[in-house]
Amino acid sequence: MSKAKLGKIHDDKTKEAISIANGTPVYLYKITPEPENFTGAEREKEKLILEKTVHSVREAGKFLKISHSTVSKYLKSGALFKIILKICSTKLND
Repeated sequence: MSKAKLGKIHDDKTKEAISIANGTPVYLYKITPEPENFTGAEREKEKLILEKTVHSVREAGKFLKISHSTVSKYLKSGALFKIILKICSTKLND
């Protein structure tokens, strides 16, 4: 069986199905208003708006133009990416 599949190239639709089945969904939330414009009282009014949902850490890395390992670090740490983007592996309540 492995010899029969050797050299086979999957089309994009199949690759996406494999990513959905095996990958960790990643949710990218934009913070509004932007944190550098916050005053003390506005910090409490901070909103997270779902910017994009991707099917894997690698796909998130391609979208953000960073490596997948950097995406993983942001997922684990909970830190903000470029001050305005939160990367989550679970969907947050709106």
